[in-house]
Amino acid sequence: MRNLLTIIFAITSFIAFSQDKSLTGIWELKKTKNQNGELIELPIMFYKIFTVDGQFSNVRLTNNGAIISHYGKFKTTSSEDYSEVVTHSIMGTDPEKEILFKYKLSEDKKNLILEGDIPIHGQESTFNLYEVWKKVEMPTP
Repeated sequence: MRNLLTIIFAITSFIAFSQDKSLTGIWELKKTKNQNGELIELPIMFYKIFTVDGQFSNVRLTNNGAIISHYGKFKTTSSEDYSEVVTHSIMGTDPEKEILFKYKLSEDKKNLILEGDIPIHGQESTFNLYEVWKKVEMPTP
């Protein structure tokens, strides 16, 4: 598992440091809101990887290895608006449907908050997403 994470970091480190997009790089999910709207810390290891060419992947590390839960394309349309188009998902997300989010970066660009309503596959309801991500510090080459 550690080797896989090292490989992911190595591959994306060149990408992350070769451009100036504020979201590009590797982010670790630290907190989310529960059903009561309370902010809770997460003990599980989820990572979101943004590349310079507008691709993203969500990865979960487990004792048995890594799982890519979904991936696709992302774009920022303003300093607050962000969208994802999932092209593949193991979670039942509608493929190729654009999902809109609000995002906020901390002043030092090391923390990211994502908020939005995610449509639930096969239902008319949505899931209210609130996530706090911390940028993974990468050694400079």
